This record gives sequence, C-alpha cells and structure tokens, in this order.
Amino acid sequence: MFSLRSIFDSRPVQPVASKASILMKGSTEQVFRYLGDNFFENYPKWSPEVKELKQIGDQPMGSGVTARQVRVDGGHRSESKFRITLYEPNRSLAFAGISEPFHCMYEIQDEGREGLVKLIFTFELLEMKIFMRPFERLIRIAVQHGAERTVRNIKNLIEADADIATNTYDTESYTTTQTSDERRAG
Repeated sequence: MFSLRSIFDSRPVQPVASKASILMKGSTEQVFRYLGDNFFENYPKWSPEVKELKQIGDQPMGSGVTARQVRVDGGHRSESKFRITLYEPNRSLAFAGISEPFHCMYEIQDEGREGLVKLIFTFELLEMKIFMRPFERLIRIAVQHGAERTVRNIKNLIEADADIATNTYDTESYTTTQTSDERRAG
C-alpha cells in the first residue's frame, strides 16, 4: 500500500499506459469526422470529465492546433494545455500535453467487413509526480478503466448519431424495452 520507499525511489517510473479497443458500426470517415473534424464539439461528450475546452488561436483543425482544457477527475480539478500532434483523416488523431506530460491517440481501422470499424485508444501519462508514486497501482487501474470507458462512450455516441441520422433503430432492443415497459404496467 503506502511506502516511503516508493516516494523516495530515484529510479524513473515507467509511464502509466493504457490501451482499449472496440468494434463499432460505421465507416472510418464517419468515425474520424466525429473524433477529428468535430473534436472541439464532441470531446467533452465522450470525456465528460472535460468541463471546459477551448482552441487557442484560430487555425483550421489539424496538426499543430493547441487547446486548453479544464477537467474534473474524481473531484480533482486540473487545467492543461495540449497540442494536436497527429491528424490523419480517416486514420488517426493524437494529442500531447504541453503543460502536463500526457499523450492520447485514437486509431481508426476498417475491419474489412461492411460497416464495421475498430477504434483503438491509447493513453499515456508520461511522468508521475512524486506524491502520486505511492498510488501508482491504483492510478494504473483507473487509467485502464478510463480508456475502456472512453471507447465505449465514443461507440455509443457515434452509433446513436448514426441511428438518428438514418432513422434506423435496433428493433431487438426496442422490442426488449417495450416488453419491459409492458411488464411494469401489468
């Protein structure tokens, strides 16, 4: 649990890294439009910890764009600036902290099956502050859970947008909901 050795250990701490992936309905174009082209509108939707997000400057979205975010994670408020480091339409989006040492990457892969795309999300906390070292194991677990939640949120949001845009709904889910409501009423 808590160890003074972990605080005063001078060895470099390995980055806290997590990776999660998920299959979703859609195309690489549709997923990138949501993640990349509409980043400033949608990022707070898939990462609800983001309370404020603002682009710094007015250049078009792409590599080199900088932003400022205010997050509330587990009750802890933090502010950071980051830069878009990779912007490959329909393939990948990455950004890295300027004021905090982190890196995020979203990779989009066509699964070769009609209408299925794989989203891979990687997050790295490149440096752990000394006061965080005793909690390293818990931080690693929390970061992994956060990565898994991120890909699930993105999938749910993109698929919901696609359903609304095409007015198609999963009839099996609708039937299940309807049956559950009928049971409650009866």
